[in-house]
Amino acid sequence: MNGLLLQLRDKGNTVLVVEHKLGPRAGEVVFEGTVQGLRRSGTLTGRHRTTGPC
Repeated sequence: MNGLLLQLRDKGNTVLVVEHKLGPRAGEVVFEGTVQGLRRSGTLTGRHRTTGPC
């Protein structure tokens, strides 16, 4: 999936990834900000972005 998202980005598209939460935190916004901030956020998506491509 990362490859597809990167291809979309490289073609000039804006790519938005939504991390869906289940359970007691469902519906809560877990992060809002820059990509650099997301990488430091400790969220599941943020942890993935620290190890994946830009």
